[in-house]
Amino acid sequence: MPSAARIKKALSDVMRILKRSLELLDPSRNQQLSLPGKDDLQTPTMRVFIFYAVNTETYADLIQMFLASFFLAALFGAGHCVAWSTRMAFSSHRALLMWRISSGIITGAPLIWILAYVLAYAKRAKYKPRKGLLRKSHDALTNLSFRLAVLAIPFYIVSRIILLILSFEELRNVSTGALAAIRWTNFIPFIH
Repeated sequence: MPSAARIKKALSDVMRILKRSLELLDPSRNQQLSLPGKDDLQTPTMRVFIFYAVNTETYADLIQMFLASFFLAALFGAGHCVAWSTRMAFSSHRALLMWRISSGIITGAPLIWILAYVLAYAKRAKYKPRKGLLRKSHDALTNLSFRLAVLAIPFYIVSRIILLILSFEELRNVSTGALAAIRWTNFIPFIH
């Protein structure tokens, strides 16, 4: 019986969440657009309901949003590094080299941006060393990381464009094994 009680509680939680979601999607929650008159120019006339707004009231929340975005960008770039394997077939050595360099750049640039934002947060939050050689090295590393981060932006954009062009260019030279018909039913277990 404990499992039946857990299932019943889980179903009631799902129903509660669905009901709340439908309440949020209700268009009557938003005010209708109306043109302001002369007397009510200072009052808002329209309320826009925001579904997925990031709370950026503090600097730490903003940094957290940027770090999460840059981490996902680095993961996206790491997916392109799969082509470093020798099993991936490219039409030429030039295409292989361009793919490897571009995938390395779109993986590394977000990591540089993460470093720059972490150091900026440390500088703003006053976590940096107070004096001496450690403080000078921290300041130098912060300045270097920001210069590298700004320098990485055009390289990142060009690398993304190169990867897009290469992916379509390599479709012209698909190996014959890629066009073979596969009987997927041989790989899916099912009952006859």
